[in-house]
Amino acid sequence: MRNTPILVLILLLYFALPSVGIRLDKLSSFLITLALYAGAYLAEVFRGGLMAIPKGQREAGLAIGLREWQIKAYVIIPVMLRNVLPSLSNSFISLFKDTSLAAAIAVPELTYQARKINLESYRVIETWLVTSALYILTCYVIALLLRQLERRLSLTR
Repeated sequence: MRNTPILVLILLLYFALPSVGIRLDKLSSFLITLALYAGAYLAEVFRGGLMAIPKGQREAGLAIGLREWQIKAYVIIPVMLRNVLPSLSNSFISLFKDTSLAAAIAVPELTYQARKINLESYRVIETWLVTSALYILTCYVIALLLRQLERRLSLTR
């Protein structure tokens, strides 16, 4: 799933599933594709975050009398989230940029609207400059918010 181009997955779900009797509207097929694609990457991010936690953390929790669910809730998950936050930031920004591929099946999002404006106004350069600026600004805001969250969760050294 992770090595398949997302555009191929979008087109496959939207155009191939009806031939086997599964009919989805364009927005549903895009959201399902995006969820599956992001889920594959995020599962790997969280797996890496869990693998980075030393086994001694669990053993320390057991040593002080915590139950298994308490160890997971109060020790393992907070440390894992702190470890995976930089990778999550990259994944969320990439996921936002991947939404532009929804225009391939006519889902009305930013790139689709830019194409529509191009067809109506013939102002290609201005339209794509504004669209690019909106993508850059949105990615910057996502990165800024996640960086602040990362700072809040970081341990002072």
